[in-house]
Amino acid sequence: LYSDRPHVLKASAAYRTPFGLTLAGTLNVTSGSRFDRQYYSEKGGYANYVAERGTFDSVNPWWSMDIKVQYALKLPFGRGWISAELNNVTNNRQATGISSGALNSGGEYFASGRQSPMSMEVGLGYIF
Repeated sequence: LYSDRPHVLKASAAYRTPFGLTLAGTLNVTSGSRFDRQYYSEKGGYANYVAERGTFDSVNPWWSMDIKVQYALKLPFGRGWISAELNNVTNNRQATGISSGALNSGGEYFASGRQSPMSMEVGLGYIF
């Protein structure tokens, strides 16, 4: 049930201006995946479940927003463009998974995955 996310919302929008600039954005909102608390067993490691699978708790919901700007160029022998895309604009690094077996010395769970950090991509394109 690691990948069970009961609610997933995705919204995208784009607007092209009359002078060749395109602005776009994407918003992703996801409810947290389920995880289980397991106890250690001499015979099988962390294999004993405290409650029914998928009912112990869930990871906090997380979201991300991406934006893109693209400018169209009119060239003599075709079309071109310049673009820049910023992913995870707010650098939200929410845990996307929990390692439900081992706990740290304070009895806390470890994040087994996090959202990718903010990143930027730039590009050039040309169509003959």
